[in-house]
Amino acid sequence: MLLTVQQTTMFFEDADHIGLSARTRSAFSAEGVEVVMDLGDCEDEDWDERAKICRKPNQIEDPANPGNMINQSPFTLYVNSLKRLKIAAALVRYYESVVIELTVSNICWPVLKRFEVQMKAFKERKK
Repeated sequence: MLLTVQQTTMFFEDADHIGLSARTRSAFSAEGVEVVMDLGDCEDEDWDERAKICRKPNQIEDPANPGNMINQSPFTLYVNSLKRLKIAAALVRYYESVVIELTVSNICWPVLKRFEVQMKAFKERKK
């Protein structure tokens, strides 16, 4: 079942989930991360690069002086939000690999948190 627009917005912007600002989410959407399934295309390094871009975004055309470029204000990306995005991306990749459909109940923060614990334990075990 596909998540509704409202469920997707809540997942990305609600403080109990990922906690992005609407402006930051819009910037990610412009880069191709529009729905939860899109997270599976992003590795940790991709999120680190996006975090750098959020701190110092590309210049945009000055609306008051066409042809001139101005700096954009940085996008807000909290450390917790970045961490949760990385966990969610890993969980989406896992769900895709074992063919589990995304639902509101299997991408909520408590599930992400349990997945993070299991993922850490698995990585420790591999060492």
